[in-house]
Order: sequence, then structure tokens, then C-alpha cells
Amino acid sequence: MAMVLKAIEIDLPAELVWDAVRDVGNLHRRLAPGLIADCVLNPAGTERVVTFADGTQLPETIVAIDDAAMRFVWSARNPALAHHNAAMKVNPLGASKAAVSWTADVLPDAAAGFMAPFIEAGLAAMKTHLEAGGSAP
Repeated sequence: MAMVLKAIEIDLPAELVWDAVRDVGNLHRRLAPGLIADCVLNPAGTERVVTFADGTQLPETIVAIDDAAMRFVWSARNPALAHHNAAMKVNPLGASKAAVSWTADVLPDAAAGFMAPFIEAGLAAMKTHLEAGGSAP
């Protein structure tokens, strides 16, 4: 199984970054507008469908939202992936900065090649949006 691990620093307190990350039904508004066109969370809060700017839709299962650890875990379902499990973790770097890491375990191994640039683009979109003041609900 291949693993992709990417990280970025965001010039905001970790609590503000985490508040946006943990709002799993609003990533199109709070984390990556432009990259993500829409996100629909089911009423139970256990599944979501993410629509990307190009119209591609990706169903995802919400595995865990851990407020104490500031960690969000999800799994995507896509015909190109035999397995996908991802985690996003927010860590404080002092009072006004956060480190965000995004890990994805994927099968087949070759999927890591197309996942890595997507994850980098997602983290860059988050940084740009959040640092511009987009963390508010």
C-alpha cells in the first residue's frame, strides 16, 4: 500500500484551522472554495459527496472527527482506488501558526502518483483561503 504524506504551515492559530477542518460538510465554503464546488453531508453526518470544480463527484465516509487530537479521518470511494483512507491533522506551532498534515493510504500503489499533486493543491488552497480570512463559518 502506498502512502502519501504532505504538510503545510498556515499563519493562523491551530484552533481556527481545526474549526474549519472539522466542519466536514462545508469544505467548499470554509477550506477550499474554487477547488471544491460543493459538499453535501448526509443527515447522520457519516457520509458526504464532494463535488470538485471540474464536476467530478467523490463519495466519502466520515471515519472520525477527534477534537482533542485535532484529527479528521475519512475514506473515499472511487473506481480507480481499491483502497483509500486519509487523515488530516492540525498541530499548533506557537500561538498564531498551525501545521496541517494530510496523509493518504491508497491502493493500487500507482494511485499515489495522481493523489500527491491533488493533496498538495488542496493544502495550498486551504492555506490561501484561510490566511485570507476564510475560516469563519
